[in-house]
Formats: sequence, C-alpha cells, structure tokens
Amino acid sequence: MTSASATAYRFARFTLDLSRGCLRDGESELRLRRKSFELLCYFAANAGRLLSKDELMAAVWPGIFVSDDSLVQCVREIRRALADDNHEGLKTVPGRGYLFDMPVSVIESPSTPAAVGPPATFEPPGPAVQLDDATGNPRRDGLHALWDRFRVLSPRWRAVGAGLVIATGIALAWSLGDPSTSSPTPVTAVLQATASAPALSIVVLPFANLSGDPNQDYLTDGLVEDITADLSRMRGGFVVSHRAALTYKDKSVDAKAVGREFGVRYVVLGSLRRSGEDTHFNVQLVEAESAGVLWAEQRHHRSDGQPGTRNRDVGQIARRLEIEMVAAEAQRSLRERPENPSAADLAMRGRALMDKPLTRESNEVAGRLFDAALALDGSSAVALLGVATTQLNYVFNGWSAEGDSDARLSRAEEALSRAIAQAPGDAFAQWLRGRLLRARSQPEQAIAAFERAIELDPSHVNAHAELGRTKMDVGLAAETISHIEQAVRLNPRGQDLYFWYFCAGQAAVYVGDDEAAVRWLRKAIEANPGYENAVAWLAVAYVLLGRGDEAQQVFAEFRRAHPDVTISGWDNAYPRRNPVVVAQRERIFEGLRRLGVPE
Repeated sequence: MTSASATAYRFARFTLDLSRGCLRDGESELRLRRKSFELLCYFAANAGRLLSKDELMAAVWPGIFVSDDSLVQCVREIRRALADDNHEGLKTVPGRGYLFDMPVSVIESPSTPAAVGPPATFEPPGPAVQLDDATGNPRRDGLHALWDRFRVLSPRWRAVGAGLVIATGIALAWSLGDPSTSSPTPVTAVLQATASAPALSIVVLPFANLSGDPNQDYLTDGLVEDITADLSRMRGGFVVSHRAALTYKDKSVDAKAVGREFGVRYVVLGSLRRSGEDTHFNVQLVEAESAGVLWAEQRHHRSDGQPGTRNRDVGQIARRLEIEMVAAEAQRSLRERPENPSAADLAMRGRALMDKPLTRESNEVAGRLFDAALALDGSSAVALLGVATTQLNYVFNGWSAEGDSDARLSRAEEALSRAIAQAPGDAFAQWLRGRLLRARSQPEQAIAAFERAIELDPSHVNAHAELGRTKMDVGLAAETISHIEQAVRLNPRGQDLYFWYFCAGQAAVYVGDDEAAVRWLRKAIEANPGYENAVAWLAVAYVLLGRGDEAQQVFAEFRRAHPDVTISGWDNAYPRRNPVVVAQRERIFEGLRRLGVPE
C-alpha cells in the first residue's frame, strides 16, 4: 500500500503526518524520536504485511551496524505512543518479525509528492563538504555540525531553535562590534552549557515532604543525600553535590532551567510521605533537555525494624537511575551520531547491553562495541572494563571454545589492569578482579577483592553474592548464606536471584543442613525452572535426608539431560584443593552413589 504521493497515514485515532514529520493524536502532537518515527512510517506503509527484523533494520538503519536492541527500543516507544499495551496493533510474531495490524488510510496530494518517512530538510549554505583525513567520512563541523543536531527536532522546537540562533546572531554582531566584549552572551552560554554537559551528569533535587509535618524534613533530606552519595560511585558519572542541590528546596522546579544552571543532562525529582509506620515515596528521572520523564517508580513499605530498609531502597534506586541514564545516552548517540560514533558512544552502547539480561549474542555484540571503542581510544576505562566483563562472561558461562579460556582470561586481566591503574577506587573494577581471581582458582585473593569492592560500595549486590559463593571454596560455607541473604535484601528482584538461591542451597549441603538446602534449592528452581544444577543438588539434599523416592524422581529429570554424569566429572566441576572442602565433598559423593551415579 506504499504511495509515492502520500502526505499522511491515518489509523485508529492517530495521524502520521509525513509533511510535518510528526505523529498526532487528534490535535495533540506525540513525541517520537527520529528512528522511531521512521520505523512507524515503514510499518504504516507496509501495514498488514509480516516484516522481518532484517528488512526493518535495512530500511531504518541502512549500512549502519546496530544491535537488535535498537529495533526493540523503537518498537517499545511506538507502542507506548499508540497506547498499544496489549500489542494488538503492532504485533510481535515470535522468530519471524513484526506485523502492523491496523487498517491504514492514505492521504495523498498529487501536486506535492512525498516519500514515506520524515520530510526532506535543507542544508545550510557553506563551503563544499570536506573529508575527514582519519575516517574518510564527510567532516561535519561549524554550522554543519550544529545543523545535524538541529534538524532532528520537532517543528515546534525547530522554531524555538531558530529564534535562539537569530538572538545569538544579534548578540554576536554586538559582540564583534565592541572589541571589549569577550564574555559569552547569555544565549551562547546556555547553548554551550547544554552541549558540554557530561553524558552521565545528574542532580538529585530535594524531595517534597508531603507529610504536612516539617519535623519530617530530615527523612526527605536524608533520602536525597543518600541517593546522591550512591550515585557519586557511578562509573564515569558527574553528580551535583547535595549541598548545591539544596538551593532548590521548597521551590518550584523547571527541569530545563535546572539542567542549564547545573550543566547536567538529568534531574531527579521526588516526594515522600510518612504516616505512622508507613512510608511512601515517588522518584522520577527527567531528561533536562526535553523535560520528559524517562523513568518513575513508587515505593511503599512499613517499618519492619530493620535498619537496612532505607539502604536497600537507596541502592536499588541509584542502580536503576544509572541503568536508565546509560540506556538513554546509548540511544542519544544512535540518534545524533549514527554513522560516526565516538569511542564514548560505542562504550555506552556496549554498557547498555550489559545492563540487560545476558545472552551469548548480547555478550558478543557488546564485546565488538567495546573493541571498536578501544580502537578509537585505547585508554577508555569504560571500554576496558567492558572488555574484561565480556571475556569473563565467556568463561563463566561456558561459551568459550575448547582451549580458549586461558586466552580470554589473559585478555580480561590485561584490560582490567589498565582500567584499575586509572581508577583503583572503582568498586565494579574490584568486583571484576575478584571474578578473574576466582576463575584462576585463587579464591583467597578473590575474597579480598570482593571485600574491597564492598568497602568501596556497600550496596554492590554482586560483590556480596560472589563473596558468599567464593567462601565455599575455602571451607567457609557456614558464612555463605549470610552474604547471599544480604544480596537478596539489596535486590530482591535481581535477574541472578535464582543463582544466589542455588549458592545458598549448595552451602547448606556442604555444612550438613539439608533441610535448609531443600528450601533454598526449591526457591532456585521456582525462580528458574530450567536451571539443571539446582535440580541435581536438590536430589542430593533429598537423598541425604533419607527421602530416597523424591530424590530419584528429581534426579531422573537431571539424568535425562546428562546421561553420562559421573562422580569424577562432578568432582572436576568444582574446586577441591581446600582440605575442609575435600572432606565436605565426600559426604556429597556418598549421596551421589546412593542415587546410582557411577565413579
């Protein structure tokens, strides 16, 4: 149904206006990023036809390497704009692609042909395009570079931008006319502040106290101060101090003005209400440039007498804010510099992938992005840490080819050493160092690295979990469960929750508390029914409790997937150098023999 003379498409209550480059719901204009708009145009022009991911990537990102996540993010934004929460209008066809299943009518103007997609734009006058000596790509500087940023805006904001340009031009003329004028004009200063704001720059403004009791101000102020402190540990971040942010206490807030004043890209707003033992608070992450809300969350809890409740909330909120900012910056780089990304852009895109559920494919794509970033800037700490992370993921997840693990560990060690030399106080780097040492069968040194990571960042969930896991390797399984419980308290919805439960179950088997082992291992299987290691250890716990029938029933499921399991193979899968661990293993091996596992 593609029409060369189409100027708009209509579906449901929406109008996709190609001549103006916008999506409207009645008279209201809905905000869509450039690539999301282009993708919606393609869907509308091909409504009723199944579109593969490859076709969509070729249509919207021609000749550009991006991950599938770029497509997924655009689809998500389109669904949000169309209020298509049930995915009935824009359907996902598993394993095949997407189907835009809405009746679409085409509005045509024979006298004014328009191609499907955003309206054509003009280039500002200037000299012929020159090629960059290093890349061979067209060099975009001066007016052209500014225009690249300007033309992706909506018509409304282009008009505002044009006014700013005119005002800047007038001010510049006055400045040139008076040689004594050397400081930037106010308009120029605003533009400079916006352009120069660090990528992960943020200010946490004072939360509103909705309790109606000024004596509760200490709660809101304390919460904001703690979130600010946690964010200050963010890799590559710039966080405005709590004292500076307090100048906005009890004042109305314009996120755009705040962003310009502090030179940040993101603003955190919130409110808190305390009523008896109940505490309610809301948090919002706002993009300063657009004043759009990127993420929001409401929390409620009743005081349980545990002093760590607020610490848990603070840690989870700070981590979520970091994840959302990284994702937003990755999308910004795709939007603003799709064809000529910087090292920072590539590293940010890889980092955004690492914040999502891990798969072998996403690990490979992230690794390529980090490698490309290092090719442009060999000193990028974010890219170095990314390389170390992806290489260790290959080893720990069994994704390395046979005989390839040593080379991957060596590459991880080299990248990590360079990163730590730049930032010895980075908790994430120390956590990675602990993982590397554990992979090299040096558990004592790994424990020291994990403890150092926790010292630097007490809310580092994975450091708590890995510390507990590694203590089993040195005969301290009795201490493991307390570390796992701390990790669960800090993030009770973590994507690795099943594995933490599994580690606690393992530790309980080691110390002979088989009843506790059954409880933990059942929770691991409930959280991830496909995790076979938990099934095998549950069978061992059952048989050691004397519940042979249940043990055989559970173990039969594991044996179907692993018919060649042996006790020696089981022994080789886990470190056994520590004499305490060797003694603990003998009890486990006896359970395996009772299950019929051969030597």
